[in-house]
Amino acid sequence: MLKTFLLCLFISTHLNAEIIVSADRIDGNRETTSNQIFSFDINNQSSDKGLLLWEKIQSVPTVTVSNNGGLGQTTTVFIRGAESRHSLVLFENVELNDASSTGNLSDLSQVSINSSSSIEVLPGSQSVLYGSDAIGGVLSINLLDFEKISRPFFEYNGSYGSKSTHSLGVTHYNKIDKVKYFINLNQRGSNGLNQTSVRNSEDSEKDGYTAGSATTKIEFALNQNHKISFVSNLVSSNTELDKGFGATRDDTNYESKSRNFLYKAETNSLFFEGNLETIFSISSISNKRDDLDEADALSSTISTFKSRFNRKKIHNQNNYTIDEKNILIGGMEYESESGQTESLSSGTLSGLSRSKEENSSLYFLHKRESDIFWSTGARVQKIEDDLEATYKIAPGLKFKNSRVWISYSTGFKNPSLFQRNSSSFGNQELSPEESKSYELGFNTLLANIGSVEAVLFHLDITNLIDTTGVFPNIRYINLKSAQSTGVNINFKSRFIDMDFTKLSTEDENGFELINRPETTASITGKYKVDKYSFKLSSSYSGPKDSGSTFSRTRLGGYTLFNGSVNFEYRRTLLLWLKLNNLLNKSYTDISNFNTEKFNFHVGFNWRY
Repeated sequence: MLKTFLLCLFISTHLNAEIIVSADRIDGNRETTSNQIFSFDINNQSSDKGLLLWEKIQSVPTVTVSNNGGLGQTTTVFIRGAESRHSLVLFENVELNDASSTGNLSDLSQVSINSSSSIEVLPGSQSVLYGSDAIGGVLSINLLDFEKISRPFFEYNGSYGSKSTHSLGVTHYNKIDKVKYFINLNQRGSNGLNQTSVRNSEDSEKDGYTAGSATTKIEFALNQNHKISFVSNLVSSNTELDKGFGATRDDTNYESKSRNFLYKAETNSLFFEGNLETIFSISSISNKRDDLDEADALSSTISTFKSRFNRKKIHNQNNYTIDEKNILIGGMEYESESGQTESLSSGTLSGLSRSKEENSSLYFLHKRESDIFWSTGARVQKIEDDLEATYKIAPGLKFKNSRVWISYSTGFKNPSLFQRNSSSFGNQELSPEESKSYELGFNTLLANIGSVEAVLFHLDITNLIDTTGVFPNIRYINLKSAQSTGVNINFKSRFIDMDFTKLSTEDENGFELINRPETTASITGKYKVDKYSFKLSSSYSGPKDSGSTFSRTRLGGYTLFNGSVNFEYRRTLLLWLKLNNLLNKSYTDISNFNTEKFNFHVGFNWRY
């Protein structure tokens, strides 16, 4: 690893005063942030219109997205080689990870974004500020910054594409006296791919998807120093599934219905002439899923799966500004989560009996913004009767148009409710997974050309939870350790963006981790003339192991070409066309699951 450090130095983008939120849980400048971070403001990037969340972040360096066969199918994210369950997904700072799932992961297929969203991807262990589930990194989705609201705004959007994929949406926000509000309604659907046949054919049964979402946010300014806000998000979906893998498992009557609802109430107050900001919030998220597979030629019995999950959280954070360079951040959290699953297959009932778990934590961070900057802090978290302590040391140096930083942080991942309490595989004696994360980064702004960033990273995970034994005698245990080492280099300019990532992963037995390509690279050309914007991109994903730890399949690498054209009329009407997989490439991203060949989407955004 030392040799790798000496061979690599590194280069990045946006060396300006761009505001970053997720890195330190406060507004901060990118140029004094000692962490690699990727951010996207959908409202300001017309080329991102019509993209789903997972479609947008799959282009993020060091991020791998796994989609199980088309729109609406289970979609997970791997950051810097960590497991998908090691990525914390937040919507307006409300955790979306589902503790009743196998590993407390978040299914991105159910997470919608709209034209007023901003997205930040924060790689590396982030347990100091975010607690459990953030060993690999944090994916944060936020709605429109209310400070930007000055007048009524309406936007209508719609799209249509291959496989009858379609969407319709409306967004409205406004300011009335001391009240600001935001509303978004969206409906989307698709006839879908055949999820798991060897390859689609004319007589394949397509696995379709429909979903609707409603998002609201309202803020009351009590006075200049005190405000209250409320956020809610409801997503309801219906997804067709297949029973298993291969052409003989093309199930025509298997479907999943889900409903996900969250809300948050928050107060934000300023004291001592604005030097102390106090934030207090109460949030809740509940997920409900019901799967039904009726008897047919594939199975003579009915199979069902039911899942219920709820998490409630109380959070307080206090940000004290010592001077223009130093901020102290301190907070505490209390969290209660409960879950239950029930699986009926071939007359056998199994699952997770109603289980509940509570945890509380205290965290502290010192943030310095200067030519010499740093983020240094610690967290202590109590989970039932266990204590976990993590810390972070991340100094950096800013000079001319460049910055260099180094970061060391520890993290932990608490076993999920399912891993501890499942009637089939659960183990009450499981210990939390633990991590150590290293990062060395350098970026610079090349005058009149663009910016370059290079980051070297390494992640060690111990007490990794996996299964042992042979069915039906399978049990979760802290089985092994794993590590991930990589380097990412990217260049961004007005007309061209380039990215290259080299990743090496292995478990303690020397096996490559599943679904992590060793090499990824992309190059994107973009050009704007008059009212037209053009983009053409090429992306490469290298060979990788897929399947499972016990049944590996080696998948070859592939290169895809995508293009888009936008036309903007008087800043009120945007027409866009997206062409994906231009060369009609047949490829496999995850073993046994289909991927779409050439496809198109055309849409509009009308705003006033």
